[in-house]
Amino acid sequence: MRICIIGYGNIARSHIEAFRAHGCEIVASCNRSERGNESARQEGGIPKTYTDHISMIETEKPDAVVNCVSFEHIFSITKSLIPFGIPLLIEKPAGLSVAETKELIDLRNEFGTKVQVAMNRRHYSIFQNAINEIGGQDKIEMINLEWSESPLKAKTKKGLNDLLIGKYIYANTIHGIDILDYFSGGISDFQVYCSSSIGYFNWQMILSGKSKSGILVNFTSSWGSPVPWRLVIYGSNKRAEFSPLETCRIYSDSEPKVLSISPKEFDTELKAGFYMQSKIFLDLINSNEGANTHGLESTLNGMLIAEGIYNELTLLINS
Repeated sequence: MRICIIGYGNIARSHIEAFRAHGCEIVASCNRSERGNESARQEGGIPKTYTDHISMIETEKPDAVVNCVSFEHIFSITKSLIPFGIPLLIEKPAGLSVAETKELIDLRNEFGTKVQVAMNRRHYSIFQNAINEIGGQDKIEMINLEWSESPLKAKTKKGLNDLLIGKYIYANTIHGIDILDYFSGGISDFQVYCSSSIGYFNWQMILSGKSKSGILVNFTSSWGSPVPWRLVIYGSNKRAEFSPLETCRIYSDSEPKVLSISPKEFDTELKAGFYMQSKIFLDLINSNEGANTHGLESTLNGMLIAEGIYNELTLLINS
């Protein structure tokens, strides 16, 4: 499988390692800067580099393209790629609004392009191992998730302006919301409470609700007091706690000892979730598609929820 990469950075390196683990060839990458292209050639061992992604696609004619540009450019680059009909693995979020994602869905439907969104936490082997220990997904009764982002880090390390900081935090909140939405089977009924203290980005939020199958969900996030992410899944008189997300301890009333759950070996050798994510994408390329459970539509509900939270917070601050 011949694959091209758009955007060479930390995430791109993780994608490249995962696809190479499956025997794929990374034939070229595209970056706006020559510095990025130099890193791709020297550090990444990518033979050819471009500064224009359209020229790269037309010249290389790859079997698939991975779009891992910065979050504010994912939508525009994906929009320009879909008409080529080449299978796409795109980083999240697909757009910076629900409307943008729906626009991509319409375009995908027009050209029949296979598109998968890189929601790598769906594919953590440690999540699946823990859920199996509980007795399967249908035994889950409740999921709690603590999430946070750092506006200060976005401003000082990424150099984002206030508008992009807000959108960056919104985009990263989707990562957490998607975990709840995906593993609960789809959040269908929820209530949101938000508050803001001193400072434009000192936002606090709580989401409580339930999924289509009746699983209770809770999401708390503090952007003014950043803390490590923490996920807890309840079911079958057991509690699976992921803190940090790549580790797991299972507590049970009936067992005196705490059980530690380990991920599959590929999730310790590669960035967690990327091995299975790339395998699923390769299977999608080789299939007649059918139901794409990790396509653009699969992210819409989580985006709707995250956008609703973001809009409520901005209204609160501007009132």
